[in-house]
Amino acid sequence: VLMGDQLKFTARVVYTGKTTITVQCDIQRFGRNAGDKALSNSCLFTFRNVDQEMNPQPVPFIYPVTYAEDARFLNAYRQRVD
Repeated sequence: VLMGDQLKFTARVVYTGKTTITVQCDIQRFGRNAGDKALSNSCLFTFRNVDQEMNPQPVPFIYPVTYAEDARFLNAYRQRVD
């Protein structure tokens, strides 16, 4: 990433466990020259749902619908932290 480049962050929920939510964030770089764009980073963030006393709380399960969603779901499942 160079000075003056613009970044676009795209985040989506890709996996839910019993008490966790995994979010994939893709960061795309747009250069100052027209047509100069590239994927800079792709990250997985896992969050645990807790109440005010820090006790884990359940989260609703997500159901992948498309092939791309299923691939992201499987990737997050394989990299999950339990």
